[in-house]
Amino acid sequence: MQITFYSVMMTVFWSSILVILFSFLQKNHHIIDVCNIYGMVLLYLFCVIRMFMPIEFFWTQIIPSTYVYNNMFHIFKKEILHIGAKSIYIYHFLYSFWFGITLLLLIHLFYKYYKYKNIIKKFPIDISVMHNKIANQVIEKKYHKKIMIVTNSAIKEPMSFGIIHKKILLPDYVYSEKEIYYIIKHESIHLKNNDLLVQLLVNILCAFYWWNPFVYLLRYNLEKNFEFRCDQIVIKEFSQQEIVGYLETILKIYKKQQENYKCQHNKAGILGVTDNNGEEIKERFEMLLKKHGKNYRPHGKLIVTGLALVLMVLSYSFILQPSFLPPQNEIETTSNTYEINNSNSRIIKYTDNTYVLKSDFGYEYVIDKQFAKELVQNENLQVIEKGGEKNDED
Repeated sequence: MQITFYSVMMTVFWSSILVILFSFLQKNHHIIDVCNIYGMVLLYLFCVIRMFMPIEFFWTQIIPSTYVYNNMFHIFKKEILHIGAKSIYIYHFLYSFWFGITLLLLIHLFYKYYKYKNIIKKFPIDISVMHNKIANQVIEKKYHKKIMIVTNSAIKEPMSFGIIHKKILLPDYVYSEKEIYYIIKHESIHLKNNDLLVQLLVNILCAFYWWNPFVYLLRYNLEKNFEFRCDQIVIKEFSQQEIVGYLETILKIYKKQQENYKCQHNKAGILGVTDNNGEEIKERFEMLLKKHGKNYRPHGKLIVTGLALVLMVLSYSFILQPSFLPPQNEIETTSNTYEINNSNSRIIKYTDNTYVLKSDFGYEYVIDKQFAKELVQNENLQVIEKGGEKNDED
C-alpha cells in the first residue's frame, strides 16, 4: 500500500468522472425518487472518501499507458535549472508550486475558522425563554446540552457553527415562535448529522486539489444535498400547512439576506447554498412541495450503497503508469544466451542439500534451495536426487 504520483492522478480521474456522473443523475427526478436524497449524499461522500485516499493497494493492477504518461514523464523530467551537482526538473517546480498554494489555502482556511470561533465565543448565550423552550422541544435530550443557542445583532442570518462546541446562531431579529421552531429544528439537524465537519473536510480537499475545478462542483453539490436532506428530515412529520409555513420562513430569511447581501454568508445556515437569483431556493421548494421525504424508499439506499461499494473497489482495481521498452543495446542477443526450460535443464540435489542447475548446453551452476523451488514451480524443472556430495565430484 503506497501513495504515488500515479495513484493521485487516478484519484483525480475517478473523482472527477464520478462528480460529473452524479451531477447529471441528480438532474433526473426519477433517479432521485429511486435513490432518494440520502443516497445522493452517500454518493458524494464516496467521492470525498476516495479523494482522501489516493492509495495504490498491493492488489491494484498496473496498466501501461505508453502514450499519455510517457509524454508526461518526458515533459516533467526536463531540466530547468542546474545548481552545483543538483538538477532541478519541471516536476520539482510543479510540486513546490502545488504544495505551496495548498499550504497557503490551509492556513487561510483555519485562520478564518478560528477567527470566527473567537468572535462567536464572545457572544453571550441566549437566555430567551421562548428560544430555550423550543430548543427543549426540538433538540433530542442527548444532544441538548451539547448545543447552545446564541443571539447577536452581528449575526445576519440563522446558521450553525462548531464541530465540537456546537452552536445555533440567531440574528437579533423578530421571528414568530413558529419560525423560531422551524429554524432551530433545521439547524439542530445540521449539527446532529455533523454536516459542518464534512464541510470542513471538503474545504481541506479544495485546498489540496485547488487546481481541479470538479472539487468545487463536489463541494457545491454536497452542500446543496445537505440542505435537501435536512429539509426532508424537518418536514417528515409535517402537515401540508406546516410545510408551507416552513417554506415561508425560508423565503423570509432569504429576502432578509438579499438586503444584507454584502455580509459574510455562512453556508451552514438554513439557506444553505444560494445564488443571486435564488435558483437553489426554488429547487428546494419544488422538492418539498412534492414531499419526497414522505416517499422514502428503503431499497433506494441499499441500491446506492451497493453501487458506491462497487465503484470504490473498481476505482482501486487498476492504475495507469508509463511503460518503456528497454534499449536494444542493453538486451543480450549473443549466441551464449539460452532459455532454461524443463526440456533442456534439470536440478541435481545432493545429500548435503546442495542444488545444482544443469543444462544440455554444458552449463552447471550451484543454486540455493529457494531458487530451486521457484524453478520447479515456475518452469516445472525435474529434481534428481543424487548420492554423495557435490564436493566429491569436484
